[in-house]
Order: sequence, then structure tokens, then C-alpha cells
Amino acid sequence: MKWHATAANVRPARKRGPRAKTARRHRGAPWSVAELKQLGRRPDSVLARRMGRTLKEVVAMRESRRIRLLTPPRRWTAREMRLLGTLNDAELGRRLRRPTHHVRNQRVALKIAPFKARPPNHTWTKSAIKLLGRFKDSEVGRRLGFPQCSVRCQRIKRGIAPWRKLPKYRLWAPEELKLLGTMSDEEVARRLNRGPNAVMIIRNRRGIPVCAPKQRPDRQWKPQEDQLLGRLPDSEVGRLLGCPYYVARLRRRKLGIPAWRPQPEYRLWTPAEDKLLGTLPDDQVAMKLGRTLNAIELRRAKYRLPPFEPAQAVEAGAPEPAGQVHGRRGGGAQRSL
Repeated sequence: MKWHATAANVRPARKRGPRAKTARRHRGAPWSVAELKQLGRRPDSVLARRMGRTLKEVVAMRESRRIRLLTPPRRWTAREMRLLGTLNDAELGRRLRRPTHHVRNQRVALKIAPFKARPPNHTWTKSAIKLLGRFKDSEVGRRLGFPQCSVRCQRIKRGIAPWRKLPKYRLWAPEELKLLGTMSDEEVARRLNRGPNAVMIIRNRRGIPVCAPKQRPDRQWKPQEDQLLGRLPDSEVGRLLGCPYYVARLRRRKLGIPAWRPQPEYRLWTPAEDKLLGTLPDDQVAMKLGRTLNAIELRRAKYRLPPFEPAQAVEAGAPEPAGQVHGRRGGGAQRSL
């Protein structure tokens, strides 16, 4: 019996959803910063599939940037063990893609000597120790055949000061010793061509007291000189009397005299100027007399004169100030014209 496909026995076709998006091909495209940061953190094949690039392209970019893959821990092979001790631990770890401390631990566990053996320890004899500090470290190392760093470490370990060139020492003559204490150490050093510290040290060793500097006697001030204090600046008083300015200042303070300061020029008031007070506004009087507004107000208040009022001036028949027109209601100002 043959089977015939009918609508009853044929399974309906299942509708497929949208096709999954595949990685866009970036073959030959420039590398982005995000892509470069992933190199070495994932296997090259995984990065090639995710980035849409070829495996050779990913490997070439990683090797050009000298990025190595993170390899998981693995066992040591016989070939790798034979290389221990033939190269430096850091160089061998770079070639085998192993950390430096893993290479060192494996070499120590197998009791294999390092590639570059440590220098032999130098034995310091008594005669060699006597040379420390008497010559330069380089000279001692050249004589003993030791490195300069070994000589310096041994000298520091024993607390020996380094060698230094001492200045030439000149003995003190009896004539030079007689000058100590007769004048200041600086003056003795200048005359003998020596340092002030050397003069002070040799003087203290011999118990010679220091020469006390000569002090000037206190100035005797005269009454006419005291009258100048406070009337002129201290510097000017000192110049006139032939003494420093601070001497004049101390004398002025001792007497309780205030310091000199410039006073503004004062101009006496004339009767004609007093007659103008209250007849015009204060600002116009100040401008007319060449004085300040504050001076006009104080002078008017001293004589108890009222301030100027334009209404009083109109009633008295005085001319009104320019720029001020006081009209009456209904255009009185125009009729006055």
C-alpha cells in the first residue's frame, strides 16, 4: 500500500523566526581600542569569531604588540627542565611563557645552580681592613682585587669614615697667638689670612676671653635738639644731628612725642568769605571759594547760619541761581519772564 501525502497526514511547516544576526565582517578594517584591549585575555579563535576577523589577523596583531596569551598552569616537560640553568630565569620564563618565580622555584626544587653564579665571598684580613678609610674605596678595591661596592659596604659596616683630602695645616706662630683676644675674631682672621672658626677654636682652647666690642656712649641730648623731635621726620632729625634715625626715634618715644606727619595746608577765612555763607547753596560757595563742601558746612554751623533756601532769596529780591526755576501755579514762571 503506497502512502500518499495528503493534508491530513502531512505535518504543517513550522514558521521560523528571524535569523540570528552573525558577527559583521571586519576583515582588514582598522582596530578599535576596545578590540585591542581584548587581545591576550581571550583565545585568538574566540576573538576572531567575535570580531569577524581571521585567525591569522588576530595572531599577527597580538604578536606585533608583543602581547602573550595567558596560559593555564601546566606540567613541566623534560625539554623544559633541561633548559633550567642554561638561561636567566627571566629570559627562560619569557620563552616558556611561565612566570619568573615559577621558573626559579622549579630550578631550586631540582637543585640546579643559576645561570650566573654569585661572586665568591671575599675574606677580609687585618691588613686589608687597615686600608679602609686611608685611601679611596676605588683604590682599596684595585689593590685588593675587590669590587668598589664590596669595599664601601665593608667600610660602612665597620663605621669607618670615608677618605677625604685634608687641607694643609699651618702652625700658629707666637706673634699670631698674641693677637688673640685683642680684637674681634673676624679682624684677627682677616689679618692672619685664616678662617674665623679657626681663630675662635684656638682662642677657646687657650682660655682667652673674647674681645668686647667698644660701645658708643649714650648721646647727651640738648633742649634745642629735643625741640626738633616730632616736628620733622626721624630720618631728617638724625641727619641734622649726625646720629642714626633709630636713635632719634627712641628719644622721641621716650619723651612721649608723637611722630611727625604732614599736615594739610590751612587757609584762613576772610570777612568777605564769611559773608557768602548762607547766601548761596553750600556746593556753589565751595566752588566759588575753592574750598571743600565739608569745610563750608562746618564754617556755617560754627556761626549758626541756616542753609540757603531759594524761597528766601526770591522774597529778598536776590537773583535765583542758574538752572533753578521756581514757578507758581498756573504758569507763574512764564509770566515772570
